[in-house]
Amino acid sequence: MKLTLKLDVSPTPDEIKEALLGYSPELEANLIGDLSHHSMRATYSEDSFAIEEVYEGTNKNSFTLRYSYGWSAHYGCKDMNDGDMEYDEVSFNYRRGVASFDIIEVEPRSTFEEF
Repeated sequence: MKLTLKLDVSPTPDEIKEALLGYSPELEANLIGDLSHHSMRATYSEDSFAIEEVYEGTNKNSFTLRYSYGWSAHYGCKDMNDGDMEYDEVSFNYRRGVASFDIIEVEPRSTFEEF
């Protein structure tokens, strides 16, 4: 999936980070995917998404966004709660005031193809 955001700032990590803060809801919706790799009961902890850092990539016009979010899971039969903060990164290109992200869509796990 392609996510394109119009930023119109100079191509420096600090200015891009500041501009991306205004797009937190869009980034949150697109970057926080299926959480079943933590637990089948894992849910996203609302308002926990944070942009940690933006740094330059190895190629011209490429950058990396480092972000974090929280998740939690409740196991009623065991009367247990679990959760943690997850830190992840996504690369993007920034040209002519536009940040272009290639986001990998992860499908929820299934036991259908297990056997």
